[in-house]
Amino acid sequence: MELNSKKKLPLFKLNTKNILLLWGLAIGLYFFTFEVIGLNFKYFPGDLGDGRLNLYFLEHAYQFFTGKIDSFWNAPFMYPEKSMISYSDNLLGSAPMYSFFRILGMDTFLSYQMWYIAVSSLNYLCTFYFLQFVFKNHWPAIIGAFIFAFSLSLQSQLTHAQTFPRFAIPLTFLMAVKFSDNLQPKYFLYTLLLLVYQIYCGIYLGFMLAVPLGIFLVLIIAQKIVSKQFNVLNIRWLASVVASVGVSLCILLPLLLPYTSRKISPNLEHFNQILHSVPTLKSYLYSQGGSIFWDFLSSIGNNYVAFWDHQIFTGACATLCFVVVSFWFLKHFLAYKLQLNTYSLYYLFFFAGILT
Repeated sequence: MELNSKKKLPLFKLNTKNILLLWGLAIGLYFFTFEVIGLNFKYFPGDLGDGRLNLYFLEHAYQFFTGKIDSFWNAPFMYPEKSMISYSDNLLGSAPMYSFFRILGMDTFLSYQMWYIAVSSLNYLCTFYFLQFVFKNHWPAIIGAFIFAFSLSLQSQLTHAQTFPRFAIPLTFLMAVKFSDNLQPKYFLYTLLLLVYQIYCGIYLGFMLAVPLGIFLVLIIAQKIVSKQFNVLNIRWLASVVASVGVSLCILLPLLLPYTSRKISPNLEHFNQILHSVPTLKSYLYSQGGSIFWDFLSSIGNNYVAFWDHQIFTGACATLCFVVVSFWFLKHFLAYKLQLNTYSLYYLFFFAGILT
């Protein structure tokens, strides 16, 4: 026996923080995820249209991963049309999780349900880890993670399975926050790689993530320059940043090329169809029917053409916090008289969110 042997620490300590973390996850899964699929696994998420379509995408990816089909993009329906997958989102980034359950011997429907449970859990846990890192307090981390993974707005968007895998979003911002410390190029690379992965998980969420992320990165670099904490003419740093962008684009190209080659003409009718889905202020108070407290908000946006895309009310807690923090931010914003170098990370983060 070695007298000086080091004592191994447990990977997961059952303290108050972790107990609350697990309770939050259990409550979210019970009242949200299993409310959808049933404790007896009788149902699967989504309606009979999009639900089955997204299940097809996941199964198609599994068939491709395991070598049972030769081409991922040329899905065998609507023959003889080529590159059918490029007509829609593809769930390619999260398909390995579904494939894992298929490899274990589960059928398509059970694997789809297990995939849904897995991504819901990851959404919660990754967001908690990010918020805990930023705020150093487990209470806002647990509440924020719960809202991110189990909010009313997600309940209203259950028909869109491509919005489920969002766990890369908090991890992307986590790397961006680490990058903001002293602008280390490796964290810039990790940030971009996680952004690329989110695009692979869901193109819509990936491109929407790129907006606040881009604003945040520009703000933190500008702050470092204004406060004279960084020399923008550092050639080695610039070369690392350019190389990181190049590597990320190379990884992204195999996904984007099939979509760009489809060459859908952006005519006026196409623009008008997209315009129907753009949120308004009223959208943030529009909820799907069925909520005990907020059912009266379920008819606010019924006059919208694509009303189902506008049901993004996140609940009273998140909405109230956003309003309060907005006024708090405005007060400090005016007090500092637009001096960028005086703003902390929280201000820059919130400013990017407001602009988004």
